[in-house]
Amino acid sequence: MFKKINSAAYIFFLLQLPFLKAQAVEIYGRVTAKDGNALAYANVFLKGTNKGTTANLDGYYKLDAAPGNYVVAAKYLGYSQKEKPVTISATATEINFELQPENFQIKEVTIVAGEDPAYAIVKQAIKKRKFYLGQVEAFTCNVYIKGLQKMKAYPKKLMGVKVDFGGQLDSTSGIFYLSESVSKLSYEKPNRISEEMISSRISGNNKAFSFNQASEMMFNFYENIVDAQAISARGFISPIASSALLYYRYELLGTTVENDLLVHKIKVTPGANTILQLKD
Repeated sequence: MFKKINSAAYIFFLLQLPFLKAQAVEIYGRVTAKDGNALAYANVFLKGTNKGTTANLDGYYKLDAAPGNYVVAAKYLGYSQKEKPVTISATATEINFELQPENFQIKEVTIVAGEDPAYAIVKQAIKKRKFYLGQVEAFTCNVYIKGLQKMKAYPKKLMGVKVDFGGQLDSTSGIFYLSESVSKLSYEKPNRISEEMISSRISGNNKAFSFNQASEMMFNFYENIVDAQAISARGFISPIASSALLYYRYELLGTTVENDLLVHKIKVTPGANTILQLKD
């Protein structure tokens, strides 16, 4: 004789099956340089998706992904991006990265009348400024911000008086201020911005500056004037503004290829006119 099965419970169980199969699995590891030193706050992401994370101060990271085949990439400023294919099953997977410094090569270039080749590149960027400025109408993203203020070194005495921070400085790490925040940022042209703070943690006493909100750090170099309230109330002229050549000097430091794209490393130095503009 068969027992009578509760139909509602049975249907609920069937509905749960797809969810159980798609449960997220943890990918974790560490990002370091060739010498083994941690690359703090390196970016780690799954190519072709919107999933990514930032490594912590010691280079460790973790992110969640549904079972499947992925390419995990790690990126850090000044280092070449590295990618590793991975198949995620039901268990946590460890993937470590050792990044190599970017190898910028100076190719043979034709210099006209002593002009640095960087100027030709910047002129092309200025020419396309308005085109790229209009590319993004709106976006929404998750933002993680970590602010750290630490003392690298300080004298034990200053003019014969013992230096005492009154317990506000961690004597081991030298950290006197640390802040972390996670938020959801939404933007819609021309200037509609909203930010939902999901979590925020602050320790220590801020004596200089603190970046806790992503909305205060929305810089757009495709605008002629970069409105950077977190840095300067007056803003500054973009290095690719329509009149930027009057205010900056440019120097091509090298060229490399990343993801089949040619990347130029250009040093930008403010000129005398820029300084007068900011002080005006």
